[in-house]
Amino acid sequence: LEFRRVLFRSGSTASNPNPNVRSPTASPMPANSPAVPSLPGQPSTATGTERFFAGAAKVMTRSWKSNIFVWLPAISTDPNAGPTFGVLPVLVLADPESHHIRHLLAPSYTHNELFGQTGTMRYYWYPSDSSQFVTIASYSQHTNRELKVRYENTALRDGVLYFRSEVYHEVDGSRRFFGLGPESRKGNESGYTSEDSVARITAGFNFQHSWRATWGARFRRIATDGNIIPGIPDMRTRFPATSGIGTDNTVAGEFRLLWDSRDLPITPSRGSSGEFFIEKTGKGMGSDSDFVRYGMEGKRFFLWENPKYVTVVHALYRSEERRVGKEG
Repeated sequence: LEFRRVLFRSGSTASNPNPNVRSPTASPMPANSPAVPSLPGQPSTATGTERFFAGAAKVMTRSWKSNIFVWLPAISTDPNAGPTFGVLPVLVLADPESHHIRHLLAPSYTHNELFGQTGTMRYYWYPSDSSQFVTIASYSQHTNRELKVRYENTALRDGVLYFRSEVYHEVDGSRRFFGLGPESRKGNESGYTSEDSVARITAGFNFQHSWRATWGARFRRIATDGNIIPGIPDMRTRFPATSGIGTDNTVAGEFRLLWDSRDLPITPSRGSSGEFFIEKTGKGMGSDSDFVRYGMEGKRFFLWENPKYVTVVHALYRSEERRVGKEG
């Protein structure tokens, strides 16, 4: 059970039906091309905190016509990688008629004690309101790398067909391992570098305005390499007999049945969503292990009489039957 508080802009009437709720004649499933966000104004009865953030947003943001440029700090912390600091400028270019985002560029420069300096380029292109093309490239001074390309169209052929393809390669030197099962202990901490490469393709069709059925295939290769984190041992030295050390390949086929009647895909306040999925892989398909994984998940959103609050009921069931090991 989830409890969520939602803040609406002043002057909006959240108890009225959301105009983004799909009617029976609307395209099935949410569109991908988002509208350009409106810049925050300063309320006439603003508190000191509200005035501070409104002033900071005004300093960091420039807009012209429907386009926005904003300088953002890139600050994060991670229990494995530690703190990261940098800057993230974002350029948003919108369609002058629909005011929907068409291009978004977000380069960044960050510094981390483990990985040194990192340069990243992110480019999002929305050719139509139902499609998106994403590319991300990142190169760190030490160890970390990332390359990702993804294309998705949720409403091909007048909203009937769905298509998605994706490839990515990621190297992450901050991984930790403590052992398996209830016998794992914090004192058993070890480190390793992971190399994760994935190619995936999915196609399907939309029906009954809120439903989608898809079939897909996925290839994934995961490799483990040496530890770069000072002060802790290499996983391959501390856990030499652990399954999965080295390189493992997975080739899987999957089926998914999804439904989505939410009012908004990102910040919903009413409706429901969920899916049933089943995934199968095997050595005969080129994998290093056999498994069948299946499950169901559902969410239901309830808007309170006070429109600042939303209750979410979430249910998840998942099961996996697996036989690990390489032949020969």
